[in-house]
Amino acid sequence: KSADARPADMREVRERLEALAGAAAAPVAAAEPVPAHHLPSPPGAFIGRERERRNAVEALGRERIVTLTGVGGCGKTRLALAVAQTCLPQFADGAWFVDLAPLADGERVPEAVARVLDVREEPDRPLEDTLADAIGTRRMLLLLDNCEHLISACAALTEDLLTRCSQLHVLATSREGLGVSGEQLLAVPSLTAPTARDATDPESLARFDAVQLFLDRARAVAPAFALDTDTAPAVAEICRRLDGIPLAIELAAARAKVLSPAQIAARLDDRFRLLTGGSRTALPRHQTLRATLQWSHDLLLPPERELLRRLAVFAGGWTLEHAARVCDEDGDEFAVLDVLQHLVDKSLVLTQRGPGGDARYRMLESVRQFATERLDESGEGPVVRERHLACMLDLAEHTEQALSGPHQAAHFTMLDAEQENVLAALAWCEQATGGASQGLRLAASLWRYWSGRQHYDLGRRVLETALSRAGAEADSPERAHALVRAGGMALYQGDFAAARPHIEQSLALYRRLADERGVARALSGLAVVAMYQGDYATARRCNEESLAGYRALGAVRGEGVALHNIGYLAWCEGEGEASERWFTEALERIEQVGDAQQRALTLAGLGAARLLQGHLEAAREPLATALELSLEQGIEREGAYAVEMAAELALREGRAEAAARLIGAARALRTRIGSPSVPAEDRARQGQLQRLAERLGAAGCAAEEAAGATWDGHEALVQALLAVRPPAAVDPARP
Repeated sequence: KSADARPADMREVRERLEALAGAAAAPVAAAEPVPAHHLPSPPGAFIGRERERRNAVEALGRERIVTLTGVGGCGKTRLALAVAQTCLPQFADGAWFVDLAPLADGERVPEAVARVLDVREEPDRPLEDTLADAIGTRRMLLLLDNCEHLISACAALTEDLLTRCSQLHVLATSREGLGVSGEQLLAVPSLTAPTARDATDPESLARFDAVQLFLDRARAVAPAFALDTDTAPAVAEICRRLDGIPLAIELAAARAKVLSPAQIAARLDDRFRLLTGGSRTALPRHQTLRATLQWSHDLLLPPERELLRRLAVFAGGWTLEHAARVCDEDGDEFAVLDVLQHLVDKSLVLTQRGPGGDARYRMLESVRQFATERLDESGEGPVVRERHLACMLDLAEHTEQALSGPHQAAHFTMLDAEQENVLAALAWCEQATGGASQGLRLAASLWRYWSGRQHYDLGRRVLETALSRAGAEADSPERAHALVRAGGMALYQGDFAAARPHIEQSLALYRRLADERGVARALSGLAVVAMYQGDYATARRCNEESLAGYRALGAVRGEGVALHNIGYLAWCEGEGEASERWFTEALERIEQVGDAQQRALTLAGLGAARLLQGHLEAAREPLATALELSLEQGIEREGAYAVEMAAELALREGRAEAAARLIGAARALRTRIGSPSVPAEDRARQGQLQRLAERLGAAGCAAEEAAGATWDGHEALVQALLAVRPPAAVDPARP
């Protein structure tokens, strides 16, 4: 048709087609005009990101330049396109997408923008001036995608255009900010993904965006794919181990055509070979996970590359202090801080708040694996790992005593953050120079952490590994220390047959080394094993010798522990008055050193001694305090003992149902943490159950026990506290 005869819009086209087809030309309501735009429509649904999209839309309403930053493959482009679509009604002159990824030369950035806006160059005039005139006062959104490799050129053009074009807004995506005046930076995090603690049933997993993305992309290649009880655990593991990175998840989901989720998860240790084969139309660096990380790596300066690869030795994040000790030959924190800031700016390192609110840093696991490859290629790996081991060993040895002092809670929290680093350092002991001795020292120094956090199986395995390592068999204080601690871990697990030989070997070795503190320590452990085995004569002899040794050394905490053990022995033998006396004296020593965990256990023992004498009101306060400390410190083994004593108090006061529930709760708690009750406690519980059966009947008793067994550890402690103190005095919501 001639230009004059052409339809004015698509509504007119539709009406003419309907008329030609003989269709009834019903009136069509005028559609809301959509501003012209140049926004691509990527295939596949846009998953999640509601909060991020809302924040970006709001930011564009306030500021004229917003930059979405994040690691490669985190979904910056998809989010930016979704934000631009949402904002279209705000920009009468449209939204225009400029893909800068193919460019290698910053001088071509104005040319790329001009091409999208259909602006022609003018002779003898800078293209930037022509662009500024063409945009003028038009209210429009310019989306600059993939700016990181042309950062200076993008920043210069953006600042120039924003200054000269009053209605222009810019939305950019980059792995670091442009550094333009007035720029609003919005970090694009990974998609929400399940943690190792989250439930893996299909209904629970469906709320995570990473899982939704995996399902959507998996069904695109395997339409019959379903999230069910068989596939859910593996899908959760895939999303978790890939840190919720959209690109990585999409590449993993593409493998669902030929592999089951379990097979995909099993191959994630070699993820850079697994996660390939992305869309043929995607940029080359988006076709494999390795390629997108290599792109980021290639943009780094040499000092940034060096620090990135050295930081890979940290398995669970790091502090600035530790980064300086491990990654810088001079341990210069300020030198490391400057380069670390650049890695944070470029989205390769994430910042978070550690214990006490101090900054802590980490990499996404895929970034860390890539950096580990670069570390191994560099030949620096052994040296950096030796420094990492030395750093963790120093941390553990300086923390060992603090874990039994007044600030133990803060030190437990700090070690929670460092546990993966400690395990990585222990693994390196297999290859480290002097690794046998260092492994013994490191494993033994952490015994109180593992026992306090109820990681008995882990602590025992680490100690057994350290003891069996080649070179660790020679007589040494380190071996003696590890032996007694390995025995203690077995003791907590109720494996007395394994605990006793370890502690006896430790005692013999300490005697050969003339280490009096070590002798007292081993005697204390041997006394506990003997008590638990019912060998009260040996227990009494070892307790008395241990107490004398600690007193001679002036070791207040050791003396308190020995006094506690003597009080427990008296309780086992039914001597309530003597037991109370010993526990009272023990409590005085323990309170001097501020060990909250041991104090909770000793208070529970004091309450037990008073219950044994029938002094119910006198037992109430120490039991309540023991339960409060257990709640505050998160100590469940000590708490389980206090719950059992609360059950005894309730039973003696005639509250049979409450007593039965608490017995069930304590038994379930011990099962969960892997630390069973000992024979003397079993006998006491059997007596309780017999009395309860007489009052409630066997079926009623069993039903109440089962109800209590459904409580988690926190609820068990709260309910025990409610049973000991009036409800008005208890806050069930306290942590």
